[in-house]
Amino acid sequence: MSVEQVRKLLQEESCRNELFRQLEAEPFAAEVVRRHYPHLHDRWLQIGSAIQVPWQYVMIMELALAAALSPTAVLLPLPTLKIYPVVWWFLFHPGATNTSVVVRLYSDVLDLIEMDVNTRRRDMAKSWQEQNPGRDTRNPYTGDVSMTGGSGSLEGEGKLMALPQNLGRSVSFMTEGKRLLKWLQNEGAVNQSIVVELWERMKWKRSTVHADRTFTVMCPFFLAAGALHVEDPLDLYVLNDPLGVRGRLGLLYARPTFKRAAEVEEAAASITLARFGLEASITGVFKAVASVHDPVHSVSPAQFESFKGFHFRIYTLSAEARTAFHHVFDEHTKAHEEARLVNMAEAKYHSKDEIPSSQPGGPYLRTGAAGSVLSDYMDRVDRIFADFVADLKARLEPPQATANGRAGSGAGGRASMRQQLQQILDLPTASFRDLSPANAAILVQLCRALLRRDGAWLDSSAVLKAPNVKEILGAVAPAEQLHHYARAVRLLKLCKLLQMGLGTNPHGTPLIFAVKRVLPSAQDPAYVYYSNVLSAFGLRVGGRGSEYKAIDHTAADVPRPPAAPALAFEAVLTREESANMCAVIRAVAAHQPEA
Repeated sequence: MSVEQVRKLLQEESCRNELFRQLEAEPFAAEVVRRHYPHLHDRWLQIGSAIQVPWQYVMIMELALAAALSPTAVLLPLPTLKIYPVVWWFLFHPGATNTSVVVRLYSDVLDLIEMDVNTRRRDMAKSWQEQNPGRDTRNPYTGDVSMTGGSGSLEGEGKLMALPQNLGRSVSFMTEGKRLLKWLQNEGAVNQSIVVELWERMKWKRSTVHADRTFTVMCPFFLAAGALHVEDPLDLYVLNDPLGVRGRLGLLYARPTFKRAAEVEEAAASITLARFGLEASITGVFKAVASVHDPVHSVSPAQFESFKGFHFRIYTLSAEARTAFHHVFDEHTKAHEEARLVNMAEAKYHSKDEIPSSQPGGPYLRTGAAGSVLSDYMDRVDRIFADFVADLKARLEPPQATANGRAGSGAGGRASMRQQLQQILDLPTASFRDLSPANAAILVQLCRALLRRDGAWLDSSAVLKAPNVKEILGAVAPAEQLHHYARAVRLLKLCKLLQMGLGTNPHGTPLIFAVKRVLPSAQDPAYVYYSNVLSAFGLRVGGRGSEYKAIDHTAADVPRPPAAPALAFEAVLTREESANMCAVIRAVAAHQPEA
């Protein structure tokens, strides 16, 4: 199985559509952003409407631009912890989503700011020359500032970054983000620590026998933002990612907007009527960010502190932000400790979350609720794509021959995720009597949550994201959560309270769809049988306080989800079946650890 095989599969329209359907189903908590930053939210919404892109695209580009103009900024949330605004953020898209429009807009804004800085710098150089005629001392304002990256080699970028007036900075807004990945891959063949050096702002020193290719960047500031097609980062997910790029890459997806011409025109007019007025308007907002973080142009040079010859502008946390930071830090430290030598992938993830400068969600953002929304969402996009690619890899594994000569379930005899889930969904009743106390407790709680849940259709991807379900599965590794869910669904199916089946989505993480039975009328004998089962689960049944909720999934106004199978109920529960299932439920409950 190779990267090219996965790439070929991803080129199928049905496969790509399934991936982006899953991403669209992942909620972004826009309300939190709007509540904390109403003016920014309205601004991003307005600009997004004017250029026909989601407002989240504008948010990402503006935050990246603010970071790009702050190469001297450093946050000290703890006395020995330094967090820099280095980001590698990309809009993850299937094509035809106007990503190039928003990337080009902020690339142009950066060009305008760079031009403005250099105009002022030339004026300062001229003034210095007039005030110091005939002096041999080098003019400190000689040489133009280069903020923007080019399309050459990473080595060429390093030569520019090494010039003192550039503050170690190279910023690229890339319509084709694959360029960053290629750069890092090519440089990584020579220097395997290049990713860490650029991300952590360690000294980047290139020594060669050719003097014109030798340079030293004491505190490199290498920032990239732009757009990535779905196949571009595949190497990071299919292979081992030896350079460690994936853990530092931030991916964001948002549903495209479909404004009509009159709406776009109205939004644009509300910002400016001038040609190129949008670029000028945004530039005016961000000029101040560039000035306050440049030791030469800042009105408060005393706010900068020198370290290794580089001038940093120091930021610290407010009391409220410090409390929030401590909570996040301690939470991930605890999770890292628990996962160590048990689940090393999870341990690695949490160890990087302890030091937020290693996280794509933006270190300086994680200290607030709105920042956590963005950071957590990027983490979820990464995991959805990783799970999707893992499923594609499993499908491409050649079947193995078993001892009896028949084809097995995949490489090494390991069943695919779909096969594993189907096995759980076919479990016999007796298997529920032999659960461990921990699994029994999770099973009972999940069943109660499902029985109380509103809605006609239960979709595993949505249910597993519900806060109460996430709390139940908090101690369960992410890879095992769907297995626990499948076991709960199977038990409720045996109780004839629910009908279920695997989704028809051919790619990505398999979905489990289920519908709950609307109880018979109180006059029907079966009503008593179902009431006994629900009571065994500890639910109140009947009357206005009834906890069991079910909606007829066959009603005309209830649409079937796109990937859901057709589901129909069996005959109602009999007295014998009810008594048997009540005994099973009581046995499961008896296995729970004592509170």
